[in-house]
Amino acid sequence: MTIPNTNCRLRAVMAAAGVASLVAAGCNPGTFVDFRDQAPVISFGEAEGTDANDFGATIAAVEGVLENGEPTTRLAVGGGVGSSVVLFQVWDSSAVGDFGIAMTACESPANDCVPGTGSAIAGISTYAGEQACIAIGEAAADQVRVKCQTDPSVARTSGLAPGASAGLELGASIAAVPVGSIANTDDVMLVGAPGAESQRGSVFRVAVAGGPAVEIEEIVATAGVVTAGARLGHAIATAALPADFLLSAGLTLRTPYLAAISAAGQNRVVLAAVGVDALDATDIDGVVLGCIDGSDGFGEVLAAGDVNGDGTPEVYMGFGEFTTNHPGEVHVIDLADLAALGTGCMDASTTDDPATSILTCPNVRGVATAECTAGAFGSALALGDVDADGTLDLIVGAPLMTVDSKSQAGGVFALAGSSTAGVDTNRASFMRVSNPETEARLGASVAALRTHYGIPDVAERYEVAAGAPGAAAAFIFLCSGLGADSSTTGSRCIEQAQE
Repeated sequence: MTIPNTNCRLRAVMAAAGVASLVAAGCNPGTFVDFRDQAPVISFGEAEGTDANDFGATIAAVEGVLENGEPTTRLAVGGGVGSSVVLFQVWDSSAVGDFGIAMTACESPANDCVPGTGSAIAGISTYAGEQACIAIGEAAADQVRVKCQTDPSVARTSGLAPGASAGLELGASIAAVPVGSIANTDDVMLVGAPGAESQRGSVFRVAVAGGPAVEIEEIVATAGVVTAGARLGHAIATAALPADFLLSAGLTLRTPYLAAISAAGQNRVVLAAVGVDALDATDIDGVVLGCIDGSDGFGEVLAAGDVNGDGTPEVYMGFGEFTTNHPGEVHVIDLADLAALGTGCMDASTTDDPATSILTCPNVRGVATAECTAGAFGSALALGDVDADGTLDLIVGAPLMTVDSKSQAGGVFALAGSSTAGVDTNRASFMRVSNPETEARLGASVAALRTHYGIPDVAERYEVAAGAPGAAAAFIFLCSGLGADSSTTGSRCIEQAQE
């Protein structure tokens, strides 16, 4: 694999002791082989000319279509509040990218961003007529800035309407609207504003054509769902819903999609459907479906998608990385069991509730369950079909995990999805770097990067990406070790490394 000599700092990670590493010439990114399973891993470091406090604290998958009509996937990496964002090439139409820098945003000096930028990042497929876009939260300025691969010279902003009150923290979280729902709702992203209404919080939507963010007032107005200090909008996850999903509940919202929204101040997750009002095609409303409560830190991390193939998504709810007494678990609710929620907010600790289940550390050879649990398992979540079997798998970060006696070195798990049983913790793999660093916190952020798609008769698949902000690095694991996605059970990893 050839790595270009881009003008940036090399992050070369050596292989296991006593074994020569494979390090590409050039600077950023570096590549090495983790000889524990002969799996290629790509390592990215902070690029020169950018400004990142904790490079790898935030990562996101970016998809879209380039000017030549080819589909593309990029990895966006940022360092949290006050940082630049860098997009790395991963996949272009029919070939793995060279992993060089495709685009940067908020360069240093910050010529296109405001102080406090980088509070959140998310990939947006299309925005204001452009493709393959990265949305960057600027919560201190109550706005979101968008830069697109098809027009990287322009940065577009969406914020509050003129005259609106400031200090809402708009941009603290961002979630893309499911691609199939954009045409129906004309929205492209949801944006959290946890500082709105005296910290009660709120959620705004942004149109695919741009313009000011519009509050979805119906979600906040639902009696008893959020109260003062709830900070609704701390995190958001979205997923597609069947067109007739709400009919059985007697609701009239058309073309809905799911929004799972963290109210971190109440340790609550609010489930809502967002779509077009049945009587007014120009009005996009939100309908609260239910809510779930947990202990401290509950729901600060969210992911949503249909793993079990029942036609409705499940919501995966983790705990914030630095939660005191982090339980090391992920709670799951299947929207197919929505009726079981009943009235009021459900208690997530009620393990016998038919609507919920709890995922704990999987049994993986060579990985101590106690270290996984104590390592804040569930502090980052993403969904993607990493073993290319047609079913989504769950990617879980454990950033405070001790690895090779290195405290808080961190690691990442892939839990297999099943079309009959959902996530199966009995089929799992563990990803780590071959020479871990103390306090690197690998797995503080995770993402699933779609590759090998848009090609006839070729199964699409996802690559696992993870940030390690303590080491100012991000990684792509070209083999997750899950099922057929392993160099020991098939040719995929070797084939991938040679492309």
